[in-house]
Amino acid sequence: MSSNLTQRVASVLWPAFMVAAAAELVFFGLVDPLDLSVYGAPIGEDRMHIYSLGFLFFWALGTAVSAITGLLHKTSFEVNHPAVTTVRTTRAIYRAKVSRHAGGRHAVHM
Repeated sequence: MSSNLTQRVASVLWPAFMVAAAAELVFFGLVDPLDLSVYGAPIGEDRMHIYSLGFLFFWALGTAVSAITGLLHKTSFEVNHPAVTTVRTTRAIYRAKVSRHAGGRHAVHM
């Protein structure tokens, strides 16, 4: 995986993980997992099973919200032309690596 993709995935999953942890603490601090039921039937017998499912649910919800936020943060051009955006980003990174004007020559630091 490229580092840019890794950064994007991490910037979505990590905040979602933190939100899921906080949401689970609050939710299960107020609600006993054994009291939860679906259509009158209890969800499960084991508290750890319900805690795990609750955490995964909150993490999926947080991931969806974080991904939508990341998508809305992009400009319409970035959404509709991802290849052009990647080329522009690559050029900007290259320009950032070019050192300041030193003795009439530009030096590239790789």
